[in-house]
Amino acid sequence: PIMILGMGMNVGGAAAATTIGNVLSAVFYIAHFVSGKSTLSISPKFYKAGEGIAKGVFAIGVPASLNSMLMSASNVVINNLMTAHGDMAVAGLGVAMKVNMIAVMLLIGLGTGIQPLLGYNFGAGNRQRFKSVLKFSLVFAVSLSIVMTIICYAFAGPMVSAFLEEPNAYEYGMQFAPVPKAVMLNVIPSIISMLMVLVYNLADTFFIGQTKNAYMVAAVSLATPAFLLFMAVGMLFGIGGTSLISRLMGEGKRDRATHACSFCFWTSAAAGIVGMLIIFLGAEPVARIVGATPDTVDYVVEYLKIVAIGIPFLVIGNAFSSIIRAEGKAGKAMAGMIIGNL
Repeated sequence: PIMILGMGMNVGGAAAATTIGNVLSAVFYIAHFVSGKSTLSISPKFYKAGEGIAKGVFAIGVPASLNSMLMSASNVVINNLMTAHGDMAVAGLGVAMKVNMIAVMLLIGLGTGIQPLLGYNFGAGNRQRFKSVLKFSLVFAVSLSIVMTIICYAFAGPMVSAFLEEPNAYEYGMQFAPVPKAVMLNVIPSIISMLMVLVYNLADTFFIGQTKNAYMVAAVSLATPAFLLFMAVGMLFGIGGTSLISRLMGEGKRDRATHACSFCFWTSAAAGIVGMLIIFLGAEPVARIVGATPDTVDYVVEYLKIVAIGIPFLVIGNAFSSIIRAEGKAGKAMAGMIIGNL
């Protein structure tokens, strides 16, 4: 709110706050690995892509991240289709999607939390505990999905109205809105981490909505797919890396786990730098691709250019909020997410 309303930066303020948050989260995780307190390392001297390390990361990471990448692509397609109905429709749709993300983020948090447990037990050959963790998590996930579906459906009106006062945009938003202890010790911090990301994004939209400018709300919604795409890149290294590292640690192969950690850090950083250059230098073409109209294109370009600066940190932060859990430090992973989203 300070940058958006207090400093009058509007969309630029939202983008700047997002970038600062991404930098803080990434720096927090980097500090942990260079402090000497970690059993893993991101030192370039341990970087190794061979011996099945790159293959192990991508084999799990690519399929896992495809869901987020396809979500980003589907948002682009839907936004382009909705622009035919006006920017109020885009603003309403964007808010409805963020409300829907409440359930999505909770389930992502659950999946991220149990992954190190599954990987470690699989690597250690403890099949019985592996099956117990998986069974409990599936029951918990289904129950959570049912509860969140009921909540989102029952309270769609109040949630949408919190972000939009423009009657036409609100109407569109309403149309679119419809081993326990071991598991919970990992899952609860992970869910809280995802909730912090969600709360930040909702607050972002809420304070932009206080400007009474639905075009700005629409612009942030239009820029979101680009943001989701690079979150997915981070998830690729985070999920793939966590799976491989936790299995290697379960097998007692700490040296190879360290090589995998360094590989994930430097490769994700390189991917983030490439993404930063693409978005920053091509902000206007990207804005057109995601569905910006003459009324929203300047806002979208402004948002994208500022957010682009933080893309390397976004990718690293998303990757290592998961990888740090492979050490059994779910609380530290949560702390990094909270620092970046407060």
